[in-house]
Amino acid sequence: MKIVVSAKNGSRDFECDPGEKILHAGLRRGVELPYECATGTCGTCKAKLVSGRTESAWPDAPGG
Repeated sequence: MKIVVSAKNGSRDFECDPGEKILHAGLRRGVELPYECATGTCGTCKAKLVSGRTESAWPDAPGG
């Protein structure tokens, strides 16, 4: 699926494989995304969903 990330410094788009975390897909493709723990615990990678839908592997994540 196509993911588009918009930030103050511009926007980037990349493909995300089924079951792949958006953070991991972006980093693998060289997209600079903010993160610290890479598991959703700290909330550094928290983002706003503008359109579409997601499935959360951990809906009650402390950083969520």
